[in-house]
Formats: sequence, structure tokens, C-alpha cells
Amino acid sequence: MSVPRRFVEQKLHDCGFPESRIHIVEGFFDAGTPQRVSLPQSVSFAFVDFDFYQPVCDALGYLDGVLEPGACVAVHDYDFFSTGPKKAVEEFLAANEREYTLSLPVYAHGMAILRKERGDHPSA
Repeated sequence: MSVPRRFVEQKLHDCGFPESRIHIVEGFFDAGTPQRVSLPQSVSFAFVDFDFYQPVCDALGYLDGVLEPGACVAVHDYDFFSTGPKKAVEEFLAANEREYTLSLPVYAHGMAILRKERGDHPSA
């Protein structure tokens, strides 16, 4: 449930991810997080690994407003670690059925990929 910040920074450094593009927000993500911290207002890829229903719901709710058309969200632990992430994804898709597609790659057990097809984002 917790990984030291330095571990994450080292992994990103090791794979050559540009340091200027790293934005780590520590702690639990909830519906109030976007008001407490500075988050991107335009997102093309997000990796959601919050393990439980409510944080995944909150993250998808935030991301829906900032994802560009064609953007992808990878949701970890989909139907794997707990039922929460799967339930959150299914509810999100039901509420946004015409805007997103779901892929469940066989090579990435426990991973769901949501792709935003269209939407009301300002640059859409």
C-alpha cells in the first residue's frame, strides 16, 4: 500500500523518464485532492493503482475532466487484488459508456485500459 518516494523517483530515473515531467503527489487520493494540490489540467496517460473502490472512483472522476481524446488510463488490480477497482471502473464506464472503451490485455493480468474516445474537454 505504500512505496517510499525515493523508490519511485529511482525507478523513473532508471527508465530515463524526464525529471522535469515527474509530478509525485504523496498520500491517499480522494475527491478533495485536486483542490489541495496542483494537478495537471491536461492528461494523455495515467496509471491508477489505488487498490480500493473509492480512490479509483475519485481518480477516474478527476481524470474524466482532464483527459484528452485518445488518452488512456491504466487501472491496476482490476478484478485481481480486490473487487473495488473493477466495480469503480464498471460504474465509471456505465456512466460514460459512449466516451470510453475498455481493454483487458491478456498479457497484463489484473490491468484494465480505458481509452477516451471523445469528450467535452476544452481542447476536444
